[in-house]
Amino acid sequence: MQQSPQTVSAIARHLQLPLPVTSQSLRALEARGLLTARRVGRQAHYRLATTTTAAAHELVMALRSAFLRDTS
Repeated sequence: MQQSPQTVSAIARHLQLPLPVTSQSLRALEARGLLTARRVGRQAHYRLATTTTAAAHELVMALRSAFLRDTS
């Protein structure tokens, strides 16, 4: 995930995950303070709560790996 806000749809496409799984996961990460969300109408735009790009990349890759393992 980049520092600029991304929609749930864009994140789901990038991670190649189903939209409902992505949405639920992003809400959970937001609840834990890892992401911030801005809602515009029915869309939510998420961005990292941290400014450490390396840590953010590591987090996204770990999540992707976990979700891919669960859907296999």
